[in-house]
Amino acid sequence: MILAVFDTNVLVSSLISKRPDSPTVRVVESIYENRIIPLYNKDIILEYEDVLRREKFGLKEEHVQQLLSTIKKLGISIGEPSPTGVELTDSGDVVFYEVTMEKRDDNAYLITGNIRHFPHRDYIVTPAEMMEILSLSERDNILNSSLGTDKLQDDEWLLTNNEGKPSVKKTLRYYSDLIKDKEKTDREDNDLDL
Repeated sequence: MILAVFDTNVLVSSLISKRPDSPTVRVVESIYENRIIPLYNKDIILEYEDVLRREKFGLKEEHVQQLLSTIKKLGISIGEPSPTGVELTDSGDVVFYEVTMEKRDDNAYLITGNIRHFPHRDYIVTPAEMMEILSLSERDNILNSSLGTDKLQDDEWLLTNNEGKPSVKKTLRYYSDLIKDKEKTDREDNDLDL
């Protein structure tokens, strides 16, 4: 499972979306499916409550309440996060970043629709990128079991970019190619068995 802080805009987008296959809907559904464990603290919950109940969104109270109670029930509450000294365009976003940083040793992510509001880091991702990460993580489990290898720990499965930093995008391309090669080999092996 993956630990992640959900920026409020992701929750709003998921609740107002008309498309059940949109990345925001799918990433929030991942909480209910126990694929993502949400991280939060009291300030984040207060923001969720305030924003999700704004009249302009027209969200049903039962949907808001269900989402909030699910986050609290299935998530991990972080106390007061340690200050990071980060300065962001919107000072209200600092708490989301700092809660993420409290669990970075556990490879926590920050999922946001406003990627430009935060520093450029591989662990700050859009809902679509998180869905790819989830897919990769699950494919990695399948690939490792089919190849008979041990599960890689932590972020060992992330390839590095030219600067030596973990790169989700480079890893996505690599694993997709690896899986395609494995599927091709399996098809060829099956053709030989006929």
